[in-house]
This record gives sequence, structure tokens and C-alpha cells, in this order.
Amino acid sequence: MYALPLVADSPWEGESLDGRLVYKDGTEKYIPASAVDSDFREGLHDLMRRVVSDKPARRVPSPPECNWCDLTGLDCSERVDSDLPIDNNGSAADKLLLDF
Repeated sequence: MYALPLVADSPWEGESLDGRLVYKDGTEKYIPASAVDSDFREGLHDLMRRVVSDKPARRVPSPPECNWCDLTGLDCSERVDSDLPIDNNGSAADKLLLDF
């Protein structure tokens, strides 16, 4: 939605694109073109600057973050394990809901 209209000679050059997020369970979420606003662009550019920076990312170990990581406590002294049960796919069965 953001990058395709910026590509030279793209069929979408200069267009505003709507989008759709499709989850594994088939749930869909419509994303209007208006979601790609100055706040979105500023946040994306900030993220890109942090990713390419020589300065390491700030660590924020927590159960929701550490549940996604494959490193064990033997590999990472900062790992925070959760008391949530693990399903057959290796992920927490009852995920914590985060309100962003």
C-alpha cells in the first residue's frame, strides 16, 4: 500500500491503494488508503532508521515478546518465560491481548 505507488513505472504509480490483511483463520481486515498517512510514514521511516542503525535495539524482554523467540534461557539470560500453556504448534494457547 505504501511502496507500490512510489515505484517508478509501476502501474500503481501515484495511486492510493486500499488493502486487506488476511489472517490464517480467514479473518479479514480492510485497510483504507487513508491509513497510509503522515503518522504512518513517520513511524515507518523511524523503524527503518532503527533497523539500519549501528546502535543495538533496546531490549524489552516480556512474556508476550519472549514467547515468539526460539532462544532458550540457556541462550538468553534476559528471557522471560510465561506461565501460559503451550499448544501443539509451540505457541502460547491463550495469548495475552495487547491494546495498542
